[in-house]
This record gives sequence, C-alpha cells and structure tokens, in this order.
Amino acid sequence: MNYLKIASLILIISFEAPVFAQSENSVLEIQRINSHIEIDGLSDEEAWKNVKSLPLELFQPVFRGDPSNRSEILVVYDDNYLYLAGRFYFNDLSKVSMNTFKRDGFSNSDCFNIIIDTYNDNENAMYFMTTPSGLRRDCLISNDASFGRWMNLDWNTFWDTHSIVNEQGWFAEVRIPFSSLRFQDDNGEVTMGLLVHRYTIKLMERVTFPAVSPDLTDEPFKPSMAYDIKLRGVYSDKPTYITPYMMTGAGRNFSLNSMNTEYLKDTDNQNEIGLDVKYNLTSNMVLDLTANTDFAQVEADDQQVNLTRFSLYFPEKRRFFQERSNIFDFGTGGRSSLFHSRNIGISGEGEIVRILGGARLVGRIGEWDMGFLDMQTEESGDKSSENFGVFRLRKRVLNPYTYVGGMITNRYRSNGSMNTGIGLDGTIRLQNDDYIIYNAAFTANKDERISLFDNSRIRARWERRRIRGLLYNTEVIASGSDYDPGIGFILRENMISGSQTIGYGFSPSKEARLRNARITLNVNAVRSNLHNELETLTAQNTMFFETKKGMYLFINSEYSHENIFNKFYLETGSNEVFVPSGRYDFAHLRVNWGLGEGRKISPSFGAQTGSFYDGNIIMATLRAGWYFSKYINFNTNYTYNRITFPDRVQTFRSHLAGIRTEFTMNTSLSLNSFIQYNSVLDKFVSNVRFRYNFSEGNDLYIVYNETLNTERRKAIPGLPYSDNCAIVMKFTKTFIK
Repeated sequence: MNYLKIASLILIISFEAPVFAQSENSVLEIQRINSHIEIDGLSDEEAWKNVKSLPLELFQPVFRGDPSNRSEILVVYDDNYLYLAGRFYFNDLSKVSMNTFKRDGFSNSDCFNIIIDTYNDNENAMYFMTTPSGLRRDCLISNDASFGRWMNLDWNTFWDTHSIVNEQGWFAEVRIPFSSLRFQDDNGEVTMGLLVHRYTIKLMERVTFPAVSPDLTDEPFKPSMAYDIKLRGVYSDKPTYITPYMMTGAGRNFSLNSMNTEYLKDTDNQNEIGLDVKYNLTSNMVLDLTANTDFAQVEADDQQVNLTRFSLYFPEKRRFFQERSNIFDFGTGGRSSLFHSRNIGISGEGEIVRILGGARLVGRIGEWDMGFLDMQTEESGDKSSENFGVFRLRKRVLNPYTYVGGMITNRYRSNGSMNTGIGLDGTIRLQNDDYIIYNAAFTANKDERISLFDNSRIRARWERRRIRGLLYNTEVIASGSDYDPGIGFILRENMISGSQTIGYGFSPSKEARLRNARITLNVNAVRSNLHNELETLTAQNTMFFETKKGMYLFINSEYSHENIFNKFYLETGSNEVFVPSGRYDFAHLRVNWGLGEGRKISPSFGAQTGSFYDGNIIMATLRAGWYFSKYINFNTNYTYNRITFPDRVQTFRSHLAGIRTEFTMNTSLSLNSFIQYNSVLDKFVSNVRFRYNFSEGNDLYIVYNETLNTERRKAIPGLPYSDNCAIVMKFTKTFIK
C-alpha cells in the first residue's frame, strides 16, 4: 500500500535528528572482586571487606533528616554477576516486618529496593526487591515513574537473593547475572544508573542512594534520579533459555441447545505441550519465540462494574508480553493506545483464543530502541484466524531526556480483512521538570475510503513532573470518525477534547505531622464531531493530604455536564436501567481515607454521593489487608453502588466483592485463591493456584477456575449452576545453554 511506503519514509527521516551528548556527571567506579561470594545474606566473605557503603540519605519522613537505624548498602561485581548487600540494623527488633514469602509479593514488609537503569536512558529501569523473608520481586519501570501505569509487576527474570534476621537486624545479599540485565558495553566498559533504598515500613522511613528530592515524587523509583556507576571488563554471555511446558486437565462447560430450550453439558479433556525460547542475540537484544502458547497460570482479571457508556479497560498480565513492554507503549490519551496486547489471544467477549505461535524481538542498537512482534492465532468456530504484527522504533535526540519514535501495526484476518496503523510520537524535555508529549496515529481498513483527518488521532500534552510547588498540565486530543486501532484501545471516538490541570503541592515544617499536601483544579471539555456540539464538560477540585505515619485523605468534588446523544444501559444483564438521551448537569463528592502501612490490619475506605445524570448515586468502597503472619495473608475489597432515578422509577444496585488469600510455606511453595462476587452478573468467579517453584524458570502449577451462577431462575431456560469449570496442571522446565 502506497501510504505505508510514504509513512515508513517519514518515520525514517524523523529519526535523523542529531543526538546531543549528555553532560558529564560524577560516575561511581564499582569495586571488582576476584573471590567467591556465597549468597547466604551475611555478606561476611573476604570479597566484602574494605568495600565502602554507599552514602545514604533519608528520603522520608523528613528529607535529609536523621534516620532511626543504621543502614549499609554495598555493591561489587565480577565477570558474571552484580552483587549487592544490605545490612539493615535495628535498635528495636520488634520493628522488623516480614509478612509473606510469595514470589512478587510485598504485603506490608520491610524491603531492600534496587533500581538499575541498564541503558542509562533516564526513563526505563529494572527493579529488584527483597524482604527479611527472602522473597523475590522484580518488575519493569517505564516513563521515568511518572503518571499512569509505570510499574510492570508481571515481568520476571533470573536472579538470586537470600535474607536472614538476627539479633542485630536483617541482612540480605542479591546476585544478578549480567545476562539478565540489558545493557550496552563499549569494549567491556558499561555505565548504568543505580538507585537503591531501604524501606522500614513500621516507621514509614526510607533511606536512599543517591538523594532523591521529595519535590519530584512520593516514592523514589525514578530512573532519571539514578547515580551513574561504571563497570569494566563486563561482557554478557548471552545464554539461550529453552522452556517447554506440559499441561493436562479437564473442563466442563454448559451451552444452550439449538432450540434454546435447555443447557447441555460439554466436557473437555486437555493434553497440551508447548515451547518458549528466549535467545539473546546481543547483550541487549532479546528474541522470544513461542509455540502453542498457554497462559493457564495467569491470575484472573479483577471484576468491574461499568457505570459509563464506554468500554472497560483490562491490563495485560501475561508474561510473554512483558519483556521491555514499555517499548510498545504508544498512548493516545488516557488509557487509549495504538497497541494493546490483550487484543491478541483474547476475544472482545473475554474468551481465550489459541495462540499457535509467534516471535517477539526487543532491545537496543546504539541510540535506537526497537521492538518487533508477530503472533498467529487459530481459527475457532466463526472466528477467523488472525495474524498480528507490530514494529516499533525510538531514538534519543537533543538531550538525555528527549525521544522521538514511531510504530506500525497490522492485523490481518484469514477472511481477507486487514487493519493497519501508523504512528509518530515523542517526549521532549523543555527544561527542569517540564515535558511535551505528542502522538499522531493514522489507521486504515482494507478497501475502505481513506481521509487524512478522519482516519487520524492526534494528541499533545505539556506536563510538569513534580508533586511540590506549582503543578500544571495541558492536553489536547483530536480523533477522527474513522480512526480504528485494530490492535489498540480507544475510549472516545470522533471527538476533540482539551483539559487543563493546575495545582500546588507543599510540605509543611519538619515538626508537623503532615508530610505532603496537594490541591489541584482540573477542567476537561469534549466536543463531538458527529453532532458538532459539546458532549462532556467536567470541573474537578482535588485535595490530598498524607501524614508522616502514612495515613492519607483524598477529597474530590466534581461538576459534570453531559450531552447524551443515544441512551445507554447501566451494566444490568436484563437491560432494565438506562440513561435516556438528553442534557444533564450533576455533581458529586468523593472521599478516600486510609491508614498507613506497617499494621497487621490495613484498611482504606471510599465513599461517593451526589447527583448522577437525572438521578442520585451512593457508592461505598472498603478495602482491607490482614497480614496474619508471613505464612498467611488476606486482602479483601467490597464496592456497593446504589443509583436511583425517582422520576423514572428506576433503581440500580450492585455489590462487587473479592477476597485474596495467600498461603506461603516458603519462597518456593504457595497456594493462592482469588474469589469474586458480582451481583450485576449474579456470579461467583473463583481462581485457585498452587505453585511449586523448584528454581527460577522451573515451576509446577495446579490451577482451578470456576464460574457459578447465583441466580439461576432469572432466565428461561434456567441457568446451570456452573457456567464453566476447569482444573489444569502445568509443568515448565527451563534449560539454559
């Protein structure tokens, strides 16, 4: 297609801007060792002697105040590993907190946090964390930990840690293979960014290296604040990880017969094999291959109640899509994006579609970030098989905090239909904490009329990335009538919107109980292109207060004007409650309150009351974590909605509840359950997962899923007691070559 060739040429030309060299900063030379380190938590080997502790500064509760306890964090390396040791002393051992062994858990524990900006790009980083119980938690940080969902908790890599607790405090050692870090070396010389901190949860106290200004963030996870460290004689051995899996299981489903007179039971026995391969082409370029991909071990989605006329958004949790997933980020305003991986292997109705196989290539070449993805799904029933393709490029230009990039997406169905998307984007640092973000995307469906404006979506945003002092951001979005991101997500179509936020954040005196306070005002307007008139206008005033003990209070008052062109139903299965077309003015008040962390029971509460279109709304939310011990934890949530429309004699009620239970015997053995109740659907949804982690990459999973109907008589014929039920056992074994 000609427009593809033209767009590709524009994409290449846009990358040819000159790179401005980053100014020289202080660089810390990390000490190289030649002797063995046993990962036992003690850091008492000869290799640790004469290694200086990093100079730590108190971040909270009082910036650069006096910490309650002594802390030492040491860093060394050898040919194959980066080692870190934490010596965290306590004056009062009763303050040591460890509440779970769960892999990727946290649950109100003290912790040792390690953020490594491996590319030294001031935007992305790998995050490693351990606690006194010795658990491992790792994730990816993107967008310089600013706004939105910047922490990807579903990513895992290979590394080791061990912790001990004794009469002096708790002590940890961490060993990270260079093969698990993505970096570029210059003849064996590597410069990365390093940010480490100790968090003592019962004291709400955090010490960091380097010092991180609390004016910029509530939590010190920003790669741009990391300190440059230098390693010499470091080369990656580029291992290949081969992970076959075997799965067996049985399932049961109920479906209506051809006459729609009764539900028939269908049983299905599963026996599957598949394969994942991770091949390191270079030290920072990774190729993932998959065949007959299965995600049986993935946790169930959180149930949601939709009170709007827009689609619900669900985040990606599947691990195959996690490696440097931030490369594929191409936001077009709010949660809308040109690419959203949940379109691959999951139908619009939430049904799983078999992925036959695919490839994923991510990494960096020089100043270029690159991502490539190609996946193939099978034909299923009346659904055609599909091929999904994504190509992404980004390059740093002008200064160390500025990027330009582009993306091409393609979704091809075996019936011949095709959707293609092309986008250009960038992040420009103007000065200090001011950034401009822009996105321009164009989509087209095969054999359909193409118009530059109608098939495009453009977004520009100016934001200040700080939480204290003067705060502001401005955003403008224009979306055409035929803009259709086939592998993306879009909330509002065919519109022009503008929003403005202004506020002020401050920190009271060191003696005050209050740690942070922010007040903001936001105005947002959306104009419908189809109807050529204002569709939405909102004005919000928000106040946020946080004490040094962690208790917080959030107050939001909002006025809304809505012009509903077509009536929409609230999410009731029987379509009984709706909002008619018309113009509405309404307002509400929302309050959220929560206690600080570090308690055995940690509750939070939210409430909303006010008008809702031509009716009234009352909403209440309760969340609580009960950290019974390091072996057993509970987390519960409950949301109640009551919406009444007196003039139309309509009432909507919903109850949404969930309870997560964690049983962890040690860092290898866990049993987790997630049971949810949704009164709108009249269903209980249960997900129970047993996991035995022999070692990283070698796992045995036993997973049980079932959906139960709680109101079987609401339809004719009566619903079955269970919509579906399945139990599967999955074993994965990783071979390293």
